[in-house]
Amino acid sequence: MKTQLFAASLLIAATSAQFANAAAAPDGTINFTGNISGATCQIAVNNGSAQTAGSSNTSVVTLPNITTSNMNVVGTTKGDTALNIKLSACTPGSGTAPAQARVYFQSGAGVASDGTLINTATSGAASGIALELFDSAGILIIPGTSTQGTSVAFPTTGSSTVTLPFTVKYVSTSTAPVAGAYSGSVTYSMSYN
Repeated sequence: MKTQLFAASLLIAATSAQFANAAAAPDGTINFTGNISGATCQIAVNNGSAQTAGSSNTSVVTLPNITTSNMNVVGTTKGDTALNIKLSACTPGSGTAPAQARVYFQSGAGVASDGTLINTATSGAASGIALELFDSAGILIIPGTSTQGTSVAFPTTGSSTVTLPFTVKYVSTSTAPVAGAYSGSVTYSMSYN
């Protein structure tokens, strides 16, 4: 009886090992390639002073004053405001200057799961109102998503400056928005090719 039990245990162990090896057998290989560029450009937002790219590059865009009138339908927008990111003095990291630049808006604490920019005003804050970002074609940008990183690339060669046009709009997130102050932010990164 002990011999049969031992033989059955060995059979189960061998079968389990065979299935484990089959599950771990590779079906293919995926190779990744890329390029890490040292290229940079001077960045100016809405005709502000050009600054070298980096975490200390903070710009302020003044939004128009709007009323909550006709903002009682969720998704209603008002206050279209240009958000122009101007690149100049593009320098190569090694080799030639970058031929294209892309802006990638990042998700973070100030971005809601639906991609709107959260109102972070602390005193007398409006409620039921957020901001949305749009690309040059009027397509909604959801910060942090990969699709907005593959939008239009802008040439940086053959010109001393190039402007990447975007639009920001107030958007109603409630059927009963409350008037008040709005303050929000989004971080971005540049990608050069």
